[in-house]
Amino acid sequence: MRKLIMWNIITLDGYFEGTQNWDLPFHHVVWGQELEKLSIEQLNSADYLVFGRVTYEGMAAHWIKEEGEIAEHIYIEEPSGIIWVTARGSTTRFDPSVPLPNPQTFTVFTPANGLNCCVQSMYQDKAGNMRWGAGQGLFRFDGQRFYQVKQHGPW
Repeated sequence: MRKLIMWNIITLDGYFEGTQNWDLPFHHVVWGQELEKLSIEQLNSADYLVFGRVTYEGMAAHWIKEEGEIAEHIYIEEPSGIIWVTARGSTTRFDPSVPLPNPQTFTVFTPANGLNCCVQSMYQDKAGNMRWGAGQGLFRFDGQRFYQVKQHGPW
């Protein structure tokens, strides 16, 4: 059995956001080193991050402007619009060009697809090639599966 962790920043009187969606004026008051440390610990121990569409859109709009370890962990968006999200145990590819509801909109990659667990970083080079840094080294993706990059390639 897995744990489900959910948390929000809410005032004592139940205030979560302002009059508009994602109007979060008081969040900057509570965000600091302690809450950032807790967030990083949860991110590093999570099997998956699950967001609904509205929450994802709000998070994506916020974190794309941020810097630091949390922003680097959340996702990477290719110029094509494809979004890669990583969590311990899997990497998920979201292709917004595939209309919902279509199972090919989201593709979850696991060790069976060649990428071991514990993805620690994602990077896209200037040529558009995606790379993943994981517990067992550097990986590349050929469109179907992941391959570990050895000293002499394949690059």
